Amino acid sequence: MVRSLNSAVSGLQRFQERMDVIGNNIANVNTNGYKAARTEFADTFNQTLKTSAAGNTAPGGNASIQIGTGVATSAIRNLYTQGAIARTGVTTDLAISGEGFFVVQDPLSTREYATRDGQFTRDEEGYLINSTGLRVQGFSDNTLTTRGDIKIDYPYAATSGNFEVNGKTISVDTNDKMETVLAKISAATEGAVTGSYDPVTRKITLNSVSAIALSTPAGGSNFLQLAELDATGNTGTITSTTEPGDILARLSSFSIDSDGKVNIKLTNGTNYVRGQVLLQRFTDPQALVKEGNNLYSGIDAAGPLGGSASPLPQAANTNGLGRIEPSAVELSNVDLTNEFATMITTQRAFQASARIITTTDEMLSETVNLKR
Repeated sequence: MVRSLNSAVSGLQRFQERMDVIGNNIANVNTNGYKAARTEFADTFNQTLKTSAAGNTAPGGNASIQIGTGVATSAIRNLYTQGAIARTGVTTDLAISGEGFFVVQDPLSTREYATRDGQFTRDEEGYLINSTGLRVQGFSDNTLTTRGDIKIDYPYAATSGNFEVNGKTISVDTNDKMETVLAKISAATEGAVTGSYDPVTRKITLNSVSAIALSTPAGGSNFLQLAELDATGNTGTITSTTEPGDILARLSSFSIDSDGKVNIKLTNGTNYVRGQVLLQRFTDPQALVKEGNNLYSGIDAAGPLGGSASPLPQAANTNGLGRIEPSAVELSNVDLTNEFATMITTQRAFQASARIITTTDEMLSETVNLKR
């Protein structure tokens, strides 16, 4: 009867664990990108009273006699099924329809996490971040070749340095934006300079003259180079003008498409791709570890997959990855009906285990009272 007590106690413990999982699932029914968990049981060590043997006369031989000692929790698995997609109208909100996870990085520790929660925002520097300030990863340049933090902005001027216009020295600071550079040129030429800036080629055109280009020398850092070429390609000077107007197009709007590409539109009508949000999938997502804040660690243990046997994140709609749904979020995949049904069966199983303890106690009491 001691065995029945141990089995019943293990049942109480395991069903309490299942109830804990159910409670957590229900608590996160409105958590974006949350994946419900499921408790799985397995029987424990069985005490063998008699081993089986091949039969000589009796059909089927002699069966073994074993008595179990209870139940154990074999696993608590996350159910990575698709959650419903809800449209929000917020440009920075992203949802994944299909396989894959977003990858976000801590800018201080550089540690990376996976997440299905695509409720992102832009910080004061233009980086695409999650609710805790981790930066979304992908292609960070317009050529879609450099991997890093996704930034939604328009390019800045080069590193600090000096150059001359009409014999006057212009100083450029690292944080100077292109309109600031043009304003300094305007001041040096004693006139209002009009022109446009191409963010793809990173060149400024003034009065049909390609005047400034950002280059990268062998040393590695960017610098400002004064071309001073006239319309025919000959060296000339910047022509001053009194024509007023905006000297540089500014960021008008942006959008993220189903491939994750960040599309920028400037006030002068120029459109270009600033970067691309990438996704990651895994051979064993059960190896991911929940870290809170809708984040998963253990990326290496989960076996990241990619194109051409590469473990790096890949573009949506490629290599088995799902597509990105812009201006939307993925809701929790918790099924309340299933959770309540499981809650009922768990409660009844808990009660039955408790009844085994009380019944066994009564049997032990009767045994003790046999001799009076």
